[in-house]
Amino acid sequence: QLLRQLASRRARSSVATRGRHLSSQRAAGGKNSSNPKGDLLARARDPRTSQRQLAEVVASLRQHGFMNSPMEYTTVMTAWGRRRQWQRALAVLDEMKQQGLEP
Repeated sequence: QLLRQLASRRARSSVATRGRHLSSQRAAGGKNSSNPKGDLLARARDPRTSQRQLAEVVASLRQHGFMNSPMEYTTVMTAWGRRRQWQRALAVLDEMKQQGLEP
């Protein structure tokens, strides 16, 4: 009986965790969103975003002209830094300076 209770708790916990993950996925790029820039930045901040996904997010930010203030550049630099991708973070800093923006 104790094993059943533990298994039941794990199952409920797993469902709750999946629900939170799906909610954060919707918030960070869901189909019903009306703020694509915010969605992309949320995906960049999300620690579950892989390096490959982050590169795609950064490319989308650039493609749509959303890299236009220090806040976006700082978000991207921080995201690369958290993934220990120092060269990429420094490249974003250089790009920011070339755009005439102050860190």
